[in-house]
Amino acid sequence: MLSYEEKYKLLMELAHAYGYYSKEDLLRYAITADICPAICVDCGYTDELEPDQGQGFCEQCGQNTMQSTLTLAGLI
Repeated sequence: MLSYEEKYKLLMELAHAYGYYSKEDLLRYAITADICPAICVDCGYTDELEPDQGQGFCEQCGQNTMQSTLTLAGLI
């Protein structure tokens, strides 16, 4: 289980990777997107996955550790 601080850090990494200045801006985008930004909680690899993805496959490290923005933020 990720701590609040770890989730915040991952959301900020995603925000910066997608050109946003805050996690709130990232969440505004992700809520309306068909496919939203996701990050691997182990290696930090980013990709776009389904909004409800909580255990997606990471192409970089080969684990099922990808989480979408919305699951990471606890909205789904």
